[in-house]
Amino acid sequence: MLKRYIIPMVSFIGGTVWLLIKKLNRRQSFPRGFPIGSIDRTTDSVIFHWKDPRSRHLVYKGGKLIYDGDGAKFTDTRLNPGTNYVYTMKVSVDRKSKPLYLKVQTSTAMESNKTENVLDQVYFTTVLSHSFILLNWEPIEGVKEYTVYRNGAKVATVADTFFVDRKIRLKEKADYLIRAERPLTQSDEGLNEGKFVAAGFVGLFKKGNREKDEVMERFHFKKMIDPLEDLLKEEPEEDRPKDWILLYRTFLKKKWIKNPNPASPYRYFKGDGRYFDPESDRYRTSARVTVANEDVQLESDIGKTKGYGRFRNLKKEETASAEGIQLENLQVTDGKVSFLVSHSVKNPLVTSPAVDYNVRVNLYQNGFFDISGVHDQSPHHEVYLKQSSRRSWDIIHLAENEGLEWMSDTMASLYWRVSNFK
Repeated sequence: MLKRYIIPMVSFIGGTVWLLIKKLNRRQSFPRGFPIGSIDRTTDSVIFHWKDPRSRHLVYKGGKLIYDGDGAKFTDTRLNPGTNYVYTMKVSVDRKSKPLYLKVQTSTAMESNKTENVLDQVYFTTVLSHSFILLNWEPIEGVKEYTVYRNGAKVATVADTFFVDRKIRLKEKADYLIRAERPLTQSDEGLNEGKFVAAGFVGLFKKGNREKDEVMERFHFKKMIDPLEDLLKEEPEEDRPKDWILLYRTFLKKKWIKNPNPASPYRYFKGDGRYFDPESDRYRTSARVTVANEDVQLESDIGKTKGYGRFRNLKKEETASAEGIQLENLQVTDGKVSFLVSHSVKNPLVTSPAVDYNVRVNLYQNGFFDISGVHDQSPHHEVYLKQSSRRSWDIIHLAENEGLEWMSDTMASLYWRVSNFK
């Protein structure tokens, strides 16, 4: 009996100590031979530590020179918490050599780490030059390796928390997706030993998937980078007001969904019969957020649920309430709009788990965005973003349906985060 309480208590104490250490130390280190040794951050400052203090470093922000020196570090202060900043740097080893030209995108620390999505607590830094792209991120507790994809093709698997791409094309966009996973027992959601065992039990009876999938949390974070030819121009473009449209939909790809409960009068449900498509009018749920300057509006809609009998004869149809889709935590400041969309919608015909997700959105006036979410791994999820003046959508996040059992609270969630460099 005593063992039952000792194990959770040890896990709780260890987790608390790790969180305290993580909160106090927000430093990112960089690979050898790189002019920046590391970056520290607080809620109102970013500190660059130089590898070679003898080199001359010129740092610009918003087109203005903010540092010119050869010291060991530079601190940019009086910044806003949890905000993205872009710096242009020129590093000269001596007067004869050509300066190394860099653009660095990083952020200040958030005031609070109270968030469901562990990726919201991970700080990312992107460095651009004419010869490479460097992605740097903080480690995720329990993750042993990260798989990196460029424009959909796998390019590397790394144990370190950085990736340097030297095979770049100056005139092309580059989308980098980093995937990782960790055991459910190391989740930040709480003491998940019971959830781990329950998910593993489900996996024993599931066909067609690896048994370990049910007990592994998944992480996807993506960086969408505009052509370097445009980003590395010395004359920065002026900030322009942006109107945005965010679209988040859930759907079922199959035309017919068999009810796993044989005792139910509804042996089948009608699916949506489609794949990923922002223009489709078939879905389970739809959340559309329109941002026009300081005006932010949520338009939600629910697809009709149709239950069929053994011979696929229609028995009943009903539409769930859209009250489970809410716009929360709206904040409008100078140059930035932030909000959260929460979603919890159930099947109106039978007792079943809800389709749950949360998505946190940060949209900047200069065209930068930072969007993150967490959701059950069922049904299909698709997230798109565009400026209201454009016809085409940018793909933010796509996730396949792993099976209806993945909506259970015992199953592992998928965490994702997407930002751009524009």
